[in-house]
Amino acid sequence: MEAMSVKEFTEKMLRHRIATEETLVGCTDEEIELLCKAQGVDKLPSIYIEWLKVMGKQAGWLMRGSDILYPIDYKEDFRETYYDEELDVSSSYEFPENSFVFWSHQGYQFRFFLVDATDSSAVYFWAEGMEKPEKDYDSFGQVLTAWTRYQKFHIYVPDWTPPNK
Repeated sequence: MEAMSVKEFTEKMLRHRIATEETLVGCTDEEIELLCKAQGVDKLPSIYIEWLKVMGKQAGWLMRGSDILYPIDYKEDFRETYYDEELDVSSSYEFPENSFVFWSHQGYQFRFFLVDATDSSAVYFWAEGMEKPEKDYDSFGQVLTAWTRYQKFHIYVPDWTPPNK
């Protein structure tokens, strides 16, 4: 799958009226530092930092029903769900310390990447019932491409009113 840049993604969001300039609110450098600290990582992939700076706090109607916006602190939620004894996930998989969980869907599905020495981190997916996470995308840029293929991205909204700031 082709990886999309943040600029291309933003232009497509605006063109398809998923957001307006007013409903895109980014994170500050200080807030990004707090995110890293909260999830115990030293750095993030540059494309993800760029995305955070453009729409990390508010992204119009993007991914309504899923948690993708600041404050992004889903790492503990993932651990609690993954290691929940009631779910009976019998796996020897150990959740990596260098992970950054950036997406949660209603507390039972998660996406994360591993922060390492390179700038292109693969994206992993886990949902309740899976023994261990599986590689989902090669990069966050591919996630952006996938989000544009999400069905609501192609729905024309004739009397669209942006969400409140």
